[in-house]
Amino acid sequence: LIAAIHLYFKKSHFPEIKQWQHILMSILRGLTVAILSALLLTPIIKLLNTHTEQKQVVFIQDNSASLAAVHDSIELKQFHTDASLLLQELAEKVDTAFFCFDEVIKRNNVPNFQGKTTNISNALEQITEQFPSDRLSAIVLASDGIYNEGQSPYYQLGLERIPIYTIAMGDTTAGADAEVQRVFHNRVVYKGDEFEVEVDLGASGLKNRRSTATVFSQINGRFERISSVPVNIDKSDFFQTIKFKLSAKTAGVTRYRIALNPLTEEQNRSNNYTDFFVEIIESRQKVLLLAHAPHPDLQAMKTALEELKNYEIRISYARNSSMNLREYDLIVLHNLPSVKYPISDIFSEINRFELPVLFVVGTKTDIRNFNRQQEALQIQQAQQQFTDAEPLYNNRFGLFSVNSEIRKFAKALPPLAVPFGSFSPRAEYDVLFNQEIKNIETNYPLIILGDTEGRKKGVIAGEGLWKWRMFDYVQNQSFERADEIIAKLFQYLAVAGDRRRFKTNLDQSIYDENDRIILTAEFYNASYELNNEADVELKLINEENETSSFAFSKTEDAYVLDLGKLAPGDYSYGASLQEGGKRHQSSGKFTVKPLLAELQHIRADHQLLKNLAVESNGQLYQMSQLNELQSDLLQSNLIKPLYISDYNRASVLNLNWLLGILIILLCFEWFLRKFFGSY
Repeated sequence: LIAAIHLYFKKSHFPEIKQWQHILMSILRGLTVAILSALLLTPIIKLLNTHTEQKQVVFIQDNSASLAAVHDSIELKQFHTDASLLLQELAEKVDTAFFCFDEVIKRNNVPNFQGKTTNISNALEQITEQFPSDRLSAIVLASDGIYNEGQSPYYQLGLERIPIYTIAMGDTTAGADAEVQRVFHNRVVYKGDEFEVEVDLGASGLKNRRSTATVFSQINGRFERISSVPVNIDKSDFFQTIKFKLSAKTAGVTRYRIALNPLTEEQNRSNNYTDFFVEIIESRQKVLLLAHAPHPDLQAMKTALEELKNYEIRISYARNSSMNLREYDLIVLHNLPSVKYPISDIFSEINRFELPVLFVVGTKTDIRNFNRQQEALQIQQAQQQFTDAEPLYNNRFGLFSVNSEIRKFAKALPPLAVPFGSFSPRAEYDVLFNQEIKNIETNYPLIILGDTEGRKKGVIAGEGLWKWRMFDYVQNQSFERADEIIAKLFQYLAVAGDRRRFKTNLDQSIYDENDRIILTAEFYNASYELNNEADVELKLINEENETSSFAFSKTEDAYVLDLGKLAPGDYSYGASLQEGGKRHQSSGKFTVKPLLAELQHIRADHQLLKNLAVESNGQLYQMSQLNELQSDLLQSNLIKPLYISDYNRASVLNLNWLLGILIILLCFEWFLRKFFGSY
């Protein structure tokens, strides 16, 4: 107001213009100055934004082979067509998505009903993770309720938050059927040992009939009978557990078959037999855990190795020094040498017999003596102090394969207590884990392995391995991941040194039909340094002597080959490379076992589907009731869109239209001043 009066209400400035012209130009100038003055205060405005988001309905279709065993292909195809029409109708008011699942879940796949296993809980878990809970209004599950992988979906957490509408497929009528339900056996046994196989048999609708349960072993491609047990079916709903004792005669992977003689009334005979595989190995490896004193690490290592069945573990203490070290394949020294127990005589025997050694450094370890007794890792400790160090995986580690799951698991492991000081590793030794101290990554080794002239040594630079197993159980309700880390350490150290320049490796010798098979290979030059300049070829031979050729891919300094999923059977392979005019070769064998889980049990479990629906506030429908399902979803409040409001704060200086207003005001005022003949 002051700026307008000062400029336009002095007669000397505009002596000839009329009063209304004074007022108009003063208003323009007053608005301009007022806006500029306000902008100098950088005001903040609060804006309300409102938008809508559609809810989502997800349809998940069981893709397992058990459905194809009950429904004909025309019926299944028609059901898929009807389900697609259902989603199209719903898509007008809600976002929809379609998934198929068996052992895994896939989006927008057309079901072929050939899945080898069924994991309902995993499918539900994947859906709830992929879709936000506030937008996911309902899950439609079409299945027969049969699952043979994962936990029971009924006990899955969070079911009450999202309604599950189940569609009952399959057949709940038992009919006349006899089946081999389950086989319990050891995966690994030792040559010359006897082992027991426990078999659960079941039958329905075959009261007062007789059959025979027979165990076979496959020799040179043919099944030969080992023994038989008569089975008297005395009930309509029959169950019996029988046991067989078998002998492990030949080293390698042996295929066995348990079979029930089929009866004429049976319609499904695919579940009358099941195959299982046993790996027979030559002998156990003996490991001595020698310690300064009792410690939970010792039991953790012993338990982890005993789970593998191919280790014989003994725990002993330095005060009991009378033992024959020569009978052991690996010596583990926990908190040794110590000031109280320098064990110089034991070190003399270890060196004389050239035994592999694993040192576990702890609070009782005499660091000076430790540095003298091995060259893998030298530690300079300050005043007997210790600190916590978490494992940090070294991507350059190459002594054995560490899968991505274990690498991810290792990132969260609790720390070990390590000496506070500096660590100097030997150059030719491989570091599995470095130390991460207080979120700072270091080059100090936590676990280091290697060999000197064929003699293997390793150092775990801290104590507290037992915490890793406890952490694994808390996180995953199993010790599997922690035990795998421990087992790989011991497997590398206990196995006799392999000085071949070209090696191929498999994670295991028995695979399921749906497993991906990955081979790795390493080539060492004359100086025994990793080198991957040459190309590696592989010849794979199946049971029919058909040969397939593959080429390895090169990694940073080694090779890898993903064979994918192979048909069941016994395979042998030979890999080769050419270097310096010389051909290097490596060979091996493995077995792929068939998965018959879907055909072992085809009686639908509609009670499970009903329980899922009730627990989650959903509803159970039959295959012919898709129209009712559609109507119920459309009439419910579940699929109403979300109205989302949020406030945004912004500076007025960011509003471009204000600049436009200022320019218009100034330009209009300037035009009037010129038009009215002033300056």
